[in-house]
Amino acid sequence: MIIIAQNDIDAVSWGSEDANWPAANCLDDHIRHVTRSALQQDTLTISVSRQGNSLYLGGVSADSAVITVRDGSGAEVETHELDFIAYDDIEAFLFDEARVHTSAWLTYTYQEEAHTLEIAFTAATGETPEVGIARAGFGTGFPNGVYGLQTGTMDLSIVESLASGGIYRRDRDVVRTWSGTINGNPEAYDGWRFLEFKRQIKKRPFACLVLDGLDDRANAVYVHFHEDPATTRAGHGVDELNFTLIEEV
Repeated sequence: MIIIAQNDIDAVSWGSEDANWPAANCLDDHIRHVTRSALQQDTLTISVSRQGNSLYLGGVSADSAVITVRDGSGAEVETHELDFIAYDDIEAFLFDEARVHTSAWLTYTYQEEAHTLEIAFTAATGETPEVGIARAGFGTGFPNGVYGLQTGTMDLSIVESLASGGIYRRDRDVVRTWSGTINGNPEAYDGWRFLEFKRQIKKRPFACLVLDGLDDRANAVYVHFHEDPATTRAGHGVDELNFTLIEEV
C-alpha cells in the first residue's frame, strides 16, 4: 500500500485548455468536477513543489498517456507509458454512460527537489481527455494487506417507509469499499505512522494505491477512512493494523 499523504502540486495547466473546464478543477476534492482539454491530444503539465515519487490520476477519460518526469532544471529524467483500462461492450451495456472514467498510479524515480510531470494524453476519436483528480508528492509505503484484501460495495441510495405503507426510493451512487489487515513492522513504526496519518487527514479524501505490485490502474483509488483504524500489538513481533476505506464520489 502506498499513500500520498500530502498533495504537493502547486500548479497545473493544459496546452490548450477548455475554458469551461479549467485545469484547476483537478486540484479540488470532487472527482466529477473534471478538467478537460480542447484537443484530442494534449499535455497536462503538473508542477510539484518539492521532493516526490508518486502520481495519482483519478476520473480519467483517455485512451493512453505518456508521462515525462523533468527535474528542477527542466532536464528529462524518464518517461512512462500508460494504457488506460479498456471497457468492452458488456461494460457499456451495464453502464449506459457517454464516457467511462478510470484511474492511474505512477511511482517514478525519487526527485529530491521541485520537479515537473508532463502528461501527454491521447483521447478517442471525437473526444478530448479529461481528468477529475490529480495528486502528486511523496508516496508513503506500508505493507500490503494480509489474508486477502476485502473489496465490496456500499449503496448510498435512500430507502424509506412511507406512512401509507409504500416505499420511497431515491437512487444515489454505489461506491467501492476496501478493508483488510496490515502486518506492520514495529521497528519501522508502521502502526504509529498509519494512525498519525489518520489523525491528520481525518475524514478528508486522499490518493492511495491499496495493493502495491499488482494492477496499478485497478488499485489506484481516491478514498477516505470509513472507520477509524486500530492496531493490535501481536505476540509474533508485528503490529496488526485494521483499516476500512470508502471510495470518494
